Amino acid sequence: MDIADMPPAKGIKAFVAEIPGREQLQHRFYESLNSEDWLPLLDEKGLLGEPLFTPEETASPSPPRVTISPAKTLRRISKRRSTRSNLD
Repeated sequence: MDIADMPPAKGIKAFVAEIPGREQLQHRFYESLNSEDWLPLLDEKGLLGEPLFTPEETASPSPPRVTISPAKTLRRISKRRSTRSNLD
């Protein structure tokens, strides 16, 4: 099961345990996230900013490039929510 498909209270624990330092998993998570229920938990854990890297990656002479955008996910969820509100 994808972490993004888990209930947020359970999934946030899996995210924190598995995803930092794994750029492909971070990208997949943010691309597949569809529930705004995650947002308060992600914000509380500081996971709505730049991608998380391990201390070794951050200290490396060639740090990882940033290709993940939690902001894109927020825009997508916001647009979907706005569309639903307009239909009501």
